[in-house]
This record gives sequence, structure tokens and C-alpha cells, in this order.
Amino acid sequence: MQENPYSAPDADLVEHDDSAEPSCQLPRGVGIGRGVGWIGEAFDLFKMAPGTWIALFIVYMIIMMAVSILPIVSIISSFIQTLLGAGIMYACRELERDGEMEISYMFQGFREKTGPLLGVAGIVLLLMIVIFVIAFAIVGVEYLAMLDGGGDFSDEQAMLNFALAMLVALGLLIPVIMLIWFAPTLILLNGQGVIEAMKNSFMGCIKNILPMLLYSIVFSILFFIGMIPLFLGLLVVMPVAMASYYTSYKDIYIYED
Repeated sequence: MQENPYSAPDADLVEHDDSAEPSCQLPRGVGIGRGVGWIGEAFDLFKMAPGTWIALFIVYMIIMMAVSILPIVSIISSFIQTLLGAGIMYACRELERDGEMEISYMFQGFREKTGPLLGVAGIVLLLMIVIFVIAFAIVGVEYLAMLDGGGDFSDEQAMLNFALAMLVALGLLIPVIMLIWFAPTLILLNGQGVIEAMKNSFMGCIKNILPMLLYSIVFSILFFIGMIPLFLGLLVVMPVAMASYYTSYKDIYIYED
């Protein structure tokens, strides 16, 4: 039977990839219980490659300790930490996708999106300097003189100024942490710009204050438990902490409408 050349095709010519991952969305708020869920899912990632996770954590700590010891290099430690942290999120994604993880993935931030990642670290460093200057202005010269032995620690006004400076610094530090919490991940894994990533990071934290608070409390307990057996438990707790950045990021930003 001859086919009508003008009839509509029977088959769908457009391929649909049902396995495609949802794209990055605007941050959403999740339930408070997800703070514990992030930790459980991070432990599942750890169990997929425990040996590699432990090796990655050890290499990370060696790098950061070496950087902090060197006088000149220690100035840029926050930049290196940002690059390595983003690379660890890349490693998490590759582990989840392919079931494989390599220590070299941790250095992905040195190969890709390096400029924007350094931009985030630079902005945060400037904000930290501003916070320090504000705290110094509140403390005043009198307290610094006391530290040098030139004043009396019984000076109530100086002590009140010091307490106020610490409270103000903490109040200003929290928003800065929110700005950078998810920003490196959004830059490296989703290609967002510096300002966009920092804004979305801040909004993601604001919308999820309660689950993040629960998450912090639970991890503080786990960290303390991990320290008991000669700190060996930290070889599990800290890699899980690293992976939990990724699981919380996915929950807040990678979801289906």
C-alpha cells in the first residue's frame, strides 16, 4: 500500500530523555526534618566509596594545613578552600551519576570556573575585613592597650565594648556565611555568575533556616561523638559533612516542578 507523503508521521520525531536530571531552580524551602535527611543521604554517598572519601578528606586536610603554615600562602587560604570545596561538590555529583569517585575531582575548581570561584572568595574576604574593622572600632584602643598590659581588665566599659563587638561581628558574619554557603556549588555545577550565585545562596539559606539549624545541631553532636575514639570517627563524620553540602544543595535547588 502506497503511503500518503502528506500525512502526519506516526512516530514522534522528538526524542525525550526521561532520565535527564532536573535543572537548577530558584531555591525552595523544605521541611525541618530534611536537616536530618541531608545527613542520611550524605552517609549513603559516603558508603558508595568510603575508601576514596577518607583519602580525599586526608588530602584536603594536608593541603589546608600546609597552606596555613606557609606565611605568604596562608593569606590566600580562603581562595584555595573555596576552589577545593567546589571540587568536592563536583566529586559528589560524579559519584552519584556514575558510581565512581576520584580524588582528582577535588581539583575541578582549578580547571573550571576558577575566576568566578575566586571572585566569591575575594568578596567574602573583603566583607570579613569590613566586619573586623567595625568590631575594632567598637572595641576601641583601650581594650587593645589592656591586651598589651597597659590597661586594667576591670574596666567595665572596655569589657562591655568587647562583648558588643563580638555580638555585632557574629550578627554580621551570619549573613556572609549565607552568601557563600551554596555559592561555589552553584557556580561550578550550574554555571551561575558570582552575584547570582551569592544571591541564590543567601535566599536558599533564608528559606531553610529551621532545617539548617537542626542540621547544625545534629552535626555538632556527631562531631563530638567522632572525636571520642582518638578522633578516628572524624574520618567518617567529616566526609559525610562534606557530602551533606551536596545533598542539601540538591534538595533546595535541584527539583522537579
